[in-house]
Amino acid sequence: MFFFIILTVILNVFLLFLHDKIDKIINIYDKPDRKRKIHKGFVPLTGGLIIFVNLIFFIFLDFFLKQKIFFFEEFFYYNRIYFSFIFGIVAFFFLGLLDDKKPISANIKLVIQILIIFFTILLDPNLKIEFIKISLFNKNFNINEFSLIFSILCFLLFINAFNMFDGINGQSGSYILLNLFLFYLFLKKTIFLLLIFIVIIFLYRNIKNKIFLGNSGSYLFSFIISFYFIKFYNTELIYNADFILLVMLVPGIDMLRLFFLRIYKGFSPFSPDRNHLHHILLIKFKYRICISIIFLLISVPLLINYFFPKTFLIIILTIFSYLLLLYKSQKTPGTKK
Repeated sequence: MFFFIILTVILNVFLLFLHDKIDKIINIYDKPDRKRKIHKGFVPLTGGLIIFVNLIFFIFLDFFLKQKIFFFEEFFYYNRIYFSFIFGIVAFFFLGLLDDKKPISANIKLVIQILIIFFTILLDPNLKIEFIKISLFNKNFNINEFSLIFSILCFLLFINAFNMFDGINGQSGSYILLNLFLFYLFLKKTIFLLLIFIVIIFLYRNIKNKIFLGNSGSYLFSFIISFYFIKFYNTELIYNADFILLVMLVPGIDMLRLFFLRIYKGFSPFSPDRNHLHHILLIKFKYRICISIIFLLISVPLLINYFFPKTFLIIILTIFSYLLLLYKSQKTPGTKK
């Protein structure tokens, strides 16, 4: 295990020193348009590549060293699960990379995402969610006949919610860190600490506006987070579905609000705009305050839930806080109360 960690550190130091050359070779940059994208200069979209390289590195190390650090036995207990996870990682990374290079239409992306998720679940049937357990009712709701459709929908909603949530520097990275920290609390595995280390390096450069996650990183990590949450849920390390809803709530309700707002205005639900939560907060607050508010909106409910496990009530209060924050942020100084 120590050798595994040392090699991971060496790889990421190597990637950090060579980032300029890597960026030029890949040649995928996010260009400011002074409308939705207001960052300065061309910023490389290679955050996903750095994470992908690390994941492939982990897979090969696990294969050769046979330490089961990446493919630990609690979740990866037969070969089809290995192939399912690897297939999902590779497919979503390259879908995002192609989308970063030359934007793919929303409808085509949606179809491809559904196919990737379908084949991932086909390889690993344990990714199907067959029961919904809600703490408020203290009972299981059997959804066997709809389990495949429901599981695909869960993957699909979070992947797209997270992609839309990836808006300003530090926002998606801090959310990923929070999820990885939760995973480590649920199951004390070294792989989650290694992933935290990698994301911290990404965040360091991201906050300095030196690198963006890109669609490749967004799709990649949202798939990984979805995969692990379903595994934790199906093995009852997470007992209630409403806890997962609480973790994913802010990106989820922001996506749903945007979908309804765009449809109401006669646009496609996938059409880009500046109505995201972070866009609205940036009108009234400075960047650091904005990113702090978003992180607190996500993390504080989880902290409260740890000491006061009334998840359904906390979900309602979080939604109320989100809506109140939007209302207060959209009010201009001259508006009457």
